[in-house]
Amino acid sequence: VEQETPLFLSLPDNDGDTVADQMCFSARQEYPFMASGSVPLTLNYYVCTGNDVKEAHMASYSKFFSKPTGIPDIKILTDPIWSTWAEYHTEVNDTRVWDLAMGVKSRGFNNSQVEIDDNWETCYGDAIFDPDRFPDPKQLVDDLHGEDFRVTLWIHPFINDNCDSYSYADANGFFIKDANGVTQTTSWWQGQSAGLIDFTNEAAVTWWTQRLVDIQTSTGIDSFKFDAGETTWMPHNFTLSVNEQLWPNAFTTE
Repeated sequence: VEQETPLFLSLPDNDGDTVADQMCFSARQEYPFMASGSVPLTLNYYVCTGNDVKEAHMASYSKFFSKPTGIPDIKILTDPIWSTWAEYHTEVNDTRVWDLAMGVKSRGFNNSQVEIDDNWETCYGDAIFDPDRFPDPKQLVDDLHGEDFRVTLWIHPFINDNCDSYSYADANGFFIKDANGVTQTTSWWQGQSAGLIDFTNEAAVTWWTQRLVDIQTSTGIDSFKFDAGETTWMPHNFTLSVNEQLWPNAFTTE
């Protein structure tokens, strides 16, 4: 199905036997598709056939997808990621990160990295290590590197409205807005009212990305775990800075 199509999929059970009898595709200008009524409504799709699933896939792959441009990091594919979330949830600090890593090492387990997960910030969205729980994040990262651990950091696209950086991001137009240019807040598992960064806004992307670069530069963090990128976290009324026929999926693809 073409990406411009506002696609809805249903699997109706017409005879009540709990088994779908049909697969139905339809195009409708309904939420979450937000294109105006002036945009032509079309359902464009392809039917690909082959003698088996593999043959159909191989024949159609090059038409709809691009080939990989590089080789993924092998270590992250072969060895476990050790996340603080699994052991401590949000009760995380530098001592517990270190204890997790040393527990892994003392038991002889392999690792691809240790991951500092939820609740490392001063406030959700400020992108600053909490100085009480992480008084010297660079030293922590250096010590973990010395024990042959790479270190990654949990990142999300929200800024809770009680955070220091919220007003700056809002004043500069970095959040998702409605058609009238008014910031629309959303809720997520760590905040009932938060701005969501508009990643179709180049200025917002530049600012948000620079914050990550600053974290890496100041602490030596190797990489990031990006969470909550689904369009389902977007506020109900939204506009994006790209072709409206690509809303809402452009939030994660453009």
